[in-house]
Amino acid sequence: MQVLRWLMISVSAAVTVSDLSAETTNATTLRVGMATAEITPPLGYPMSGYYYERGATGVLDPLQAKAIVFDDGETRIAVVICDLIGISTDLCSQVRERVAHSTNHHPNTPNT
Repeated sequence: MQVLRWLMISVSAAVTVSDLSAETTNATTLRVGMATAEITPPLGYPMSGYYYERGATGVLDPLQAKAIVFDDGETRIAVVICDLIGISTDLCSQVRERVAHSTNHHPNTPNT
């Protein structure tokens, strides 16, 4: 966890990209931040991908959600990738609502 915090702080603070074009004197700064979170369900949780319902009996590799955010000062874009077979429409809607609420930005909801 300590390494993850250090990585997130380092990337957030150190990664800036400047427009080095010789044709313009206006430099654009691109800020980038990354994070991960473990999303491994508890033992016994029903697993997808089997013909019959089967509960998790152990953890071979922890499941993660990974995010990267790009911000140029005008536009902020986040990409989140999860180690999952799929995400339900209900969960997707809940995440969109929480993001809209926490960022005070209510974009049109794209098709899922």
